[in-house]
Order: sequence, then structure tokens, then C-alpha cells
Amino acid sequence: MTKEREGEVMMVLLSVIESWFPILSIITIGYVGALFSYSAVLLIALLFFFLMMLRNGRLSELRNRAAYKDLLLTSVSITLLYVLVFMGMRYTTAGNMAVIIFTQLFFSYLYFNLFGHEKLTLIHTFGALLMAVGALGILWPDEVHFNQGDLLILLAAM
Repeated sequence: MTKEREGEVMMVLLSVIESWFPILSIITIGYVGALFSYSAVLLIALLFFFLMMLRNGRLSELRNRAAYKDLLLTSVSITLLYVLVFMGMRYTTAGNMAVIIFTQLFFSYLYFNLFGHEKLTLIHTFGALLMAVGALGILWPDEVHFNQGDLLILLAAM
């Protein structure tokens, strides 16, 4: 399998896993609130990755101070993304959230084509456009109406 095909498969698998995210998150937000729900998810992820590093014998890598800046920037950007998502879920439906988050793939293709040095094939460009048109058709079948939650999640997806 080529690296390109492997990346495409991973993106599709991530989308399948993330499809459960809005449903479970809306349920938890209804009980404990958006930021507490995000904190719980973050704690579970931290525990998971700590156990993975422990299992693979890579805990010593945490002492590498040269990586701290990159880790901090990555952590801040991921935290900003999920704070926007969790705050947006307070004002929109799980369906809208799932469709809007799915547009991350569309924005990834745009970034790589417009700002990166990857050249998209015609089939990839057509797929990205079809994805965007499909998302717009699902979100606003009759009239375009943005609510606060949709805008926050769209900002996170970008």
C-alpha cells in the first residue's frame, strides 16, 4: 500500500471513529456541561497515551526538552479546536456537528493544494468539491441559516 493510499484509509477510519463523537458528546454535555465534558475526554486521552508510552517503553522521551515548544503549540491548537467544538455543540444538533466536522477533510485538501506543495489529482478535487456541496445540501436544504453552534464548529473545522 502506498503512503498516499495509507493516508486516505487513515482519514476514512478517523471519520468513522469520529462519527460517534457528536452523539456521545451531546449526551455528556447534557449532564455535565461542555468544558467539563471536554476535560473528561482529555483525561481519558492522556491516560490512554500514557499507557501506550509505558507499554512501548518510551516514557523517557518526555524528558526531551527540545520537543516542548512543538508539543505546546500542538496542544494549544488541539485544545482550541475542541473548545470550539464543545462550545458549539451547546447550540446545534449532533447531526449538524457531524456534517460540519466532516468538512475537515475538505479543508485539508484545500490547505494542501492552495498552501502546500501537494498537487491534487482531478478525482481528488472533484471529491473535495462534492464533499463540500453535499455538506451544504445537508445543513441547509431550503435556506441558509447559520446558528451560533454551527459557526463555532465550522471555525474549528477550518
